[in-house]
Amino acid sequence: MKNKINYTWINGLILLIILGLSGCSFYFEYIEELNPCPLCIMQRVCVLLLIPLTLAALCLKSQIKRRLISSAQLLITLAGMGFAARQVYLQSLPPEKVPACGPGLNYLIQYFPLKDIVHAILFGSGDCAEVQWVFLNLSMPTWSLLSFALIACLLIIIIYLLKTPS
Repeated sequence: MKNKINYTWINGLILLIILGLSGCSFYFEYIEELNPCPLCIMQRVCVLLLIPLTLAALCLKSQIKRRLISSAQLLITLAGMGFAARQVYLQSLPPEKVPACGPGLNYLIQYFPLKDIVHAILFGSGDCAEVQWVFLNLSMPTWSLLSFALIACLLIIIIYLLKTPS
């Protein structure tokens, strides 16, 4: 019974974190008018994918289904961490080492082959190295990386709880 309560509480906390991340990303784009780079967009996609998975996790009763959902959540979270880590890396490069800025995502989709679009999305461009916002001396992708790391830790706890008997 205790594991069931912990599972629900932890998933509730994860839901609050991802709703906060999602809200922040839309706030910065539409209110502060900061244009997201390809790596920002991929981090947002990961967060948006986590919302229905976490809602489903809160509704499931079967241990097997909970394990599957938790594993899927962890994989998406690790992907988000990867995108955020790549952006933090690009932002840490000296100006002469930053990759050239590429065209916007809409332009890429309209005029470039799929492999070029995938490369731009997965590896970023010079746009991704620009620091547009800082809080407590940490850039937005650093906060995103820390948030994904916290979610990953919570999911590892959930997976551990699901393996131990109630």
